[in-house]
Amino acid sequence: MHQVSDYQFLQTSELMSAYLAGILCAMAMGGPEAASSPAVANGSFEEGLQSPAGWELFEGCTWADGSRNLGKKRVHGEAKDGAVVGRSAAIELVPDLHYRLEGWVRAPSGEGRLAIELLDRAGDVGQLVEAPGVAAAKEWRYVAVEWKSSMRSGRVRLACKDAADFDDVAIVPVGLSYLGNKTLAADNRGRIGFWSEDKNDMLRDGKRGGEHRADPDARHRDEATLRLAPTGDWYAISSVNYPLPAWTDRVEFSAWGRAAAGANARILACWQDATQQVLRVDHSEPHTGDEWRPIGLAPEAAPAGAATVRLVLVASGGVAWFHDCDLILARPARAVAQVFANQVGYELAGPKSLVVASNFFPAHHSTIHCQIVTVDGGRTAWSGEAACAGRMHGGRPDDWGWYFWRVDFSDLAAAGAYRAVAKIGEVAAESPPFHVESGALLQRTARDAVDFFFVQRCGFDVPGWHKACHLDDANLADGRHVDVTGGWHSAGDYNKPMWVFGDGAAAYALARAHAGQRAVFGGHDRDRDGTSDALEEARWGAAFLAKMQKPDTGLLWGDVMQGPKRDWMRWTAPDVHTDNKVGTADDPVIAEADGNSPLTIAAWASLAGQAADARAKQDYLSRARRLWEGLTAADSAAGNPLLMFGAIELDRAAGDEQFHKFASRCAQQLLAAQRDNGSFAGDTGDHGDVAAAAVASFALAHPDDPLRPRAIGALDKYMAFCVARADNPFGLSRQGVKEGEPEFFHPSVGLGVNFWLLSRAWTALLIHKLTGDAQALVYATDQIDWVLGKNPLGLCMFEGHGALNPPRYHHRYNMIPGHERGAVPGAIPNGFVQDMGLADRPGFDMSRAGGRSPSFRTSEPWLVHNVFYLLAVGQLHEAVAREQK
Repeated sequence: MHQVSDYQFLQTSELMSAYLAGILCAMAMGGPEAASSPAVANGSFEEGLQSPAGWELFEGCTWADGSRNLGKKRVHGEAKDGAVVGRSAAIELVPDLHYRLEGWVRAPSGEGRLAIELLDRAGDVGQLVEAPGVAAAKEWRYVAVEWKSSMRSGRVRLACKDAADFDDVAIVPVGLSYLGNKTLAADNRGRIGFWSEDKNDMLRDGKRGGEHRADPDARHRDEATLRLAPTGDWYAISSVNYPLPAWTDRVEFSAWGRAAAGANARILACWQDATQQVLRVDHSEPHTGDEWRPIGLAPEAAPAGAATVRLVLVASGGVAWFHDCDLILARPARAVAQVFANQVGYELAGPKSLVVASNFFPAHHSTIHCQIVTVDGGRTAWSGEAACAGRMHGGRPDDWGWYFWRVDFSDLAAAGAYRAVAKIGEVAAESPPFHVESGALLQRTARDAVDFFFVQRCGFDVPGWHKACHLDDANLADGRHVDVTGGWHSAGDYNKPMWVFGDGAAAYALARAHAGQRAVFGGHDRDRDGTSDALEEARWGAAFLAKMQKPDTGLLWGDVMQGPKRDWMRWTAPDVHTDNKVGTADDPVIAEADGNSPLTIAAWASLAGQAADARAKQDYLSRARRLWEGLTAADSAAGNPLLMFGAIELDRAAGDEQFHKFASRCAQQLLAAQRDNGSFAGDTGDHGDVAAAAVASFALAHPDDPLRPRAIGALDKYMAFCVARADNPFGLSRQGVKEGEPEFFHPSVGLGVNFWLLSRAWTALLIHKLTGDAQALVYATDQIDWVLGKNPLGLCMFEGHGALNPPRYHHRYNMIPGHERGAVPGAIPNGFVQDMGLADRPGFDMSRAGGRSPSFRTSEPWLVHNVFYLLAVGQLHEAVAREQK
């Protein structure tokens, strides 16, 4: 929820004409890159010999040791009257473009100010633009100011009263480029990535028709261009549809074009709503002539209800060529603020934080005021000030578009239903409602977290969803049929992959949830048979895993694929996906390779420890031991953290010393393999969360083991690594093993990694249980908060809870009448990915129509997300209970 005003912003017509003029000027000066960041030389003050390179320091100003980040240097100024203590070298600016000056200031006993001096042609100061001052601040504070450049150069100045420190100063353009394949480059098959023929006949009058191809002979900036040749009245090619972010209401379009005699080139902006219905088409002026010229389009505003926009290139009356296109998210005309919070709830005794975002920086203050008010009556329960935490990727092409404030209200001590109200300058914004109470997350989501698995059951009549399905599971590679009905549909398809976090992990998570939080899960018993839904679901999974165990070796059959020749890809309801008759052509098939699901051992062992019936306990233990013997035969087995969980559970259930010894060997190998930066190797990404969780679990299970001190030291190092990679307003863990700065959204995995975040939360909570590390508790809570709504879309990714869930899911259940959203209660989708695959900004498919489903990359539910949700939220429940004691 947000409100807007015209506070501190240019009028619409002035903004659009000025910004477009600046863009076209920059293009004419040398292409899109001409508007790139004007670097402040050595803005971090790290370079130099006797003084910082690129800066002139005056009396009272020194180049000092210490930095706000990982650097080594800062500038320290002292002056009595707010005098200028330092200036940067001159910086070249593009007239009529909008810029942002930003930096970090600390002034424990005085005041520090950043400003930009805009220089006229004579080199004199023609205009001064100042950021808000920072006063009486012992900690570093981010400040910024935006302006439209009226001159061609400027220089940054540092001023202070009494004493102040400065670091990480930058000037960057406000507008962000938001287009893939700007040069319209073709691949080796002639395809133009991120572009295709636009087949909407309603874009222009007359008959549409023609062709396009790369033209290496018609060059611009010595690059091949795109040739459009109409066979009708006009022909068009368009970009993909780009979602419109909430932080700006201004979008600018541009391209370079030329046209043959009698032809013209123009660009269009095609706006659509969330159901992909065209709302409006805006047209540029036509360009005629055989010379390359920039073509610009600056709509005054997007139409109401617009969700996406695409850039369209049109040739009419003959051949036209295009190159160097762009779609710019420009400086907004309206001030917007939003509040992102965990929409399900916060633990009364746990960390509590939210994030406020604005598309402007207040003119007179570097802090904002925030209140937590009761939903019923609006009574203030907490209030406080928060300093700006800066921007995410500030000044880079993948900037997230907002200024962020992290508000910590952990000291709110009264349970209740609340919402947050933040005021930034003259703009106020509210969060969706949330609860603060003991056991908030588990109490509120436990039922749906388990029901998700129930609805995902295969081979079972799920009331209100589907009849028993895939009763013909499944044929072995040699054609023999074995009964492997049961289990769960792994994701939005009907496969049952026997991978490390498949059904074995699901049965383990459900069993551990019941064992660890019986008071919560024991209250949910849908069939009222005296067995909790969580335990019943764990047993359902264990029964399927028993069918998957090979009678001769004790190992597991391979993946169950729903149909030969990839017929599992068919998009149907589950109960009609096959004919459910054994021996027909559509029988599902079992992959030839053995399954790899070591947590099956831990699942069976955990259920054995909870079994009241001696025969059932013995069956679970016997199966677990057989699989254990098969998987631990190789010497390398001791390095597998998933087998370590099996050893811990078998030791707990059977009390056999061999399992303690194996777990000890495994812990030693994992500790020896810890990387220098503190991370471990592992299947949940570059952090090695599961390895760290296994080490923590071992230390918790064996408090007297001599390895415990070494394990604690290693986990402290691991936790320091995690916290360092979550240094941002959301506390969001970064991903990837890329050299240099890691990324928020993994560039190569290509799908959301909610289960990575949740597995890290689980691991951090195990470490908190072991060591009492308060940072581990905050870190874990931040990852859970992200999934539950504290993210830049305010999207609660736990279906059925919160104010905003994904509008659709990538799930074949959308073929079941009455379930067209494909939304299973408690479903957690893959999550955020790189925005359109272009930049490290948060992207999520929020479409409500078009195609049979949204993108699997963001919107497909998957057992593994709920596996780690159960483990993480269960541990959080335990952690805050300990805090209360």
